[in-house]
Amino acid sequence: LIQYGCTFDIIAIQLGLYFCCRKCIFILVLVTGGAGFLGYHLSLRLSVEGTRVVVLDNFNNDYDVDLKKIRATRLIEKGVTVVQGDACDTPLLKHLFVEHSLTAVVHLAARTSIPMSLKDPVSYGHSNMECLMVLLQLLTEHKETHFVYASSGDTIIGSSQSVIPPPRNLYTALKIATEEMAISFCEKNGLSIVGVRPFSVYGPWGRPDSDIYKISMSLDKNTPLEIPKTSNGEITSRDYIYIDDVISGITAALKHNPKSCNELYNLGNGKLVSMETIVHLLEKELQKKASNFKYVPLPLYEMDSYPANTKETQDILGIIPHVTIEEGIKEFVKWFKEYYYGEKISYKEPDHSLRDKVAKDYIKQRNRDMITRRKKYQEKFANYLRSKGRPTAVLYKEKKFIKKEGKYYSGGDGKRVITSRNIREMEEVCSVVDECVGFTSDGKLKQYIGPEKQWSSRPGSSLYIADIDVCEAGIHNCYGNATCTYLGPAQFKCGCAKGWALVGPNHCEELYRKGHETVVEKEQRVADKVSGRNWKEFVGNAQFYSFKSRESPEGNMAYYPDAKGNVELLKQACMESYHCMGFNTNGLLKKIIRQPSKWKSSSGTLYVLDVDYCHMAFSCPRNRHCRRLAPGKYDCA
Repeated sequence: LIQYGCTFDIIAIQLGLYFCCRKCIFILVLVTGGAGFLGYHLSLRLSVEGTRVVVLDNFNNDYDVDLKKIRATRLIEKGVTVVQGDACDTPLLKHLFVEHSLTAVVHLAARTSIPMSLKDPVSYGHSNMECLMVLLQLLTEHKETHFVYASSGDTIIGSSQSVIPPPRNLYTALKIATEEMAISFCEKNGLSIVGVRPFSVYGPWGRPDSDIYKISMSLDKNTPLEIPKTSNGEITSRDYIYIDDVISGITAALKHNPKSCNELYNLGNGKLVSMETIVHLLEKELQKKASNFKYVPLPLYEMDSYPANTKETQDILGIIPHVTIEEGIKEFVKWFKEYYYGEKISYKEPDHSLRDKVAKDYIKQRNRDMITRRKKYQEKFANYLRSKGRPTAVLYKEKKFIKKEGKYYSGGDGKRVITSRNIREMEEVCSVVDECVGFTSDGKLKQYIGPEKQWSSRPGSSLYIADIDVCEAGIHNCYGNATCTYLGPAQFKCGCAKGWALVGPNHCEELYRKGHETVVEKEQRVADKVSGRNWKEFVGNAQFYSFKSRESPEGNMAYYPDAKGNVELLKQACMESYHCMGFNTNGLLKKIIRQPSKWKSSSGTLYVLDVDYCHMAFSCPRNRHCRRLAPGKYDCA
């Protein structure tokens, strides 16, 4: 009982203490989206009631990030733990479930702007569906954890709680889907789940994109005010509910023991208030008159408004809204004035150290798992080769070594360095390390040993070479389409197939031949066909721009050594090659030009075709976008 945060009457009887539990509360609650409007107020309420709260928020830029940071700072001052991270981050969520022994989760994290959902549907699907799915899957492993999630008042119509409207926008469609998904997971896995449907919530610390907030800003700044009207000419009305009443509903749902999987409770006042009334109330409290406003049609993507049916909310959760629209507007305006005209509020930057630590630990574990799987498959492959009588690296357990007195090779170092200079010990170690082809007398193991002309003389040192056919064993550095030719103990050279040529000591590139389509061109043509792009449309009359003494690494599509650096021949070859982005005067044609920050010094000149690179080839990380810096130069912003 103490573990689950119960309060007690203590009665001393004889020598013992007997405890009578009066009221139990959850000891630790995770609130996703806790730096948001609803999440902030809920975390504050729970903290005041004595519940330990962990807030998870990614602090996205859907609206003013500073407002979120200020909310988070105020929560930290109240003893709430705030973690910066994504509600879809499975490793981070697993860590929070285990390390904090969560007894309840309130999932409020979501992206709620309907216009933005039309512009960025993928991100909205990620935030509003994928994150809920991740949490529901985790709950199947922690069935004792109570779960409350937020849907929306837009998912129902009329006086019934069960009639689902045809969604006019992606946000509403996703919310309808989340309700169905939660019910499905609950029924299949026996989870404790309650859903709430907040209607039009307002109050202090609200969202800047909400109706009341936007009207207040318009009145305060004396900017044009637009009042939407429905298709039948009526002024838009909504079921507005004050934030304190919504939080009372969520906390009641949190303490409620559901008897079925489809328990969804409407959080509204049960009556509509026109936006014209809202304008008049705000004019009164702000003491400012709307001098410039007009009526506009309600956007087609907006759902029709209906008053909330709160009968079950009142009967089962015992929640009845107490704050009138007049009282709520007064409280909002009071905060609004303090926030914008009072003393500037400072905030702390969100702490992302836990997120980073968990991510690093997760990557390390994945690497360990990968190494384990790799060893398993290596052994399986070795057994197969063994059955066929073919050699492979793992079969060379008893290696014989040839000593090269006074010689040293500085390349090809493996990860292991032996502190002992006992040659016998080093031979034993190199014998059992599959990828070892030799070692130096100073204790460095070699994964490969280059040709003899690359060795250096070093008096007092010796190079020990294992008598291994490194080409047959696969222990060499001939990459890609390069072939390996065995030249003696641990010695080899790299070569190329017909129609290919060595670029550097160990890498082959396909030769450019007029009228011949290279392997890379074929791959790019297929990729563009799948994505519906036409390379020739993007090229048009694009110009080449030159950058002296620069080279863009990797991304090669063909090699044209016969051009001998002739720029006009290289330009012609590039324009005739499908998806060529540029070239270097060393003869390499490029399918990709890296960001300028990744260019390298070169004896030649880099030529870049100034096409719409962002659409055709440039890939930026999530939440960053491609931008053109200058002709031929692009980066991620």
